[in-house]
Amino acid sequence: MTDQAKRPAGVTALAIALGLLTAYLWGRGALALASPKVRPAIEGTTLRYRLTMDVYGPFLMGGTWGVIGWGLFRLREWARQAAMIFIIVGAGLLVPYFVFANSLFQWSVLLAALEVVIRLTIVWYLFRGSLAQHFSKPARPV
Repeated sequence: MTDQAKRPAGVTALAIALGLLTAYLWGRGALALASPKVRPAIEGTTLRYRLTMDVYGPFLMGGTWGVIGWGLFRLREWARQAAMIFIIVGAGLLVPYFVFANSLFQWSVLLAALEVVIRLTIVWYLFRGSLAQHFSKPARPV
């Protein structure tokens, strides 16, 4: 049986989504590098900070998510664990957004809450034992 036949559909969908995210982030970084006028101006910041946040940040994040997506597509255990860690950290970074929201109800807070629920659902999906058996385990020394 080939890897293609054993790969769960949810893992394939997540790997494709991470590949699309990588393409978007790299495209955004390349556009910001090629055309400084397209880059959003942040008042009171240095050019070095803007280059870091607008160019190098998307390239680094895109590369990281691309490697994780490739590893998920290849059913690598390290990619499953890295995806869970990065997704949980991303969900945790949204918590201050809820704490410092200015009013009781805002659409942006509702969308951020939905994002956290989606992220935690993905982590739950990757954490399941029935899914974990599809991923390669590192070879143990004899």
